[in-house]
Amino acid sequence: MEEQEIQQKNVLSLVGAGKMTIRHGAKLLGMDYWSFRKLMEKHQIPTVTGYTVDEFAQELETLQQVMPRKKTDESRR
Repeated sequence: MEEQEIQQKNVLSLVGAGKMTIRHGAKLLGMDYWSFRKLMEKHQIPTVTGYTVDEFAQELETLQQVMPRKKTDESRR
């Protein structure tokens, strides 16, 4: 295994364990944020952790209350 692959594996492990932010991991590997997120996806590392289904549902409900959907032409008919 090459040194670059070892560093990548270590950074992904730290980010996956919540010990390093996604942005910091991307910076250490010389990648932009979105490229690093794609790398995480490729290695099946979740980008959102620590949420229960109930907590996520509550967050979604709150967002829907503070950011109501705009009506489209279809919904006005």
